[in-house]
Amino acid sequence: MKERSEEDHPEWFCDAFADLYSCYDCVEEFHQSLSFLLGYEEASSHLPETAYHSNVSRITNRLTQVLHLVHDVKVEGEWNDSHTNQLKCKLEVPMLELLGYPRLLLNGPLCSLFVSALKLLLSTNQQFEITKKKLPGVYLLLVHPDERVSRPGRYVTFRVHAYR
Repeated sequence: MKERSEEDHPEWFCDAFADLYSCYDCVEEFHQSLSFLLGYEEASSHLPETAYHSNVSRITNRLTQVLHLVHDVKVEGEWNDSHTNQLKCKLEVPMLELLGYPRLLLNGPLCSLFVSALKLLLSTNQQFEITKKKLPGVYLLLVHPDERVSRPGRYVTFRVHAYR
């Protein structure tokens, strides 16, 4: 299966991908549409695997890009509050997508990137808004062996169950 880069797609397609990095409602609609397509009887048998790898690739590229950017800024010694806010804006929706659709975390490298990005967000004392929706991946955080990763999962599940 040939990997496609964003340069292989028309401009409107790249704009649609850009929405998946900044709008969680767009992400949900994208996954609902994808589920509809995958449930369609005449869909080709390789479509689910292709869709999975495409999503993993898209999110992996985004997280890698942001983490490299953070590394470069920190090496130059120019880290400040505006960088912290940009970091949160660039990471929040892809990370919510991974928590909302935890099957994507079955990919080992993507899962490692997610953990690195979560630790980075938490180290900057940014609030990671994972309480907005019921996200099944939050329960995966609970069983993570690293305390820094499992803490947000405990916090969110406590809040969810406290309001019932």
